[in-house]
Amino acid sequence: MRAGPEAEEEGIQSGLVSPSDPDARITKMKDGRTHLAHKAEHAVDLTSGALVAITLEPASEGDTTTIHKTLAEAQAAVTKSVSGSRRGGRR
Repeated sequence: MRAGPEAEEEGIQSGLVSPSDPDARITKMKDGRTHLAHKAEHAVDLTSGALVAITLEPASEGDTTTIHKTLAEAQAAVTKSVSGSRRGGRR
């Protein structure tokens, strides 16, 4: 599977689909090469070190775009945890 010059500059090329992972997107690596990939993001509570959210985003999306979903997931998880502990749930 080869990506043309447009894919390297734009990060995506319509019509290029991985047969084993159709959700993967073309992304440019730090060394300049391109790969079909996903972007895993996580949110960590800095006080406890607990992992509070994990999201899997398209690799072609920028951090400033995907951070909103990751933060929303983290907020929902923390809110659920806090409300559960107030009602005598798991701690």
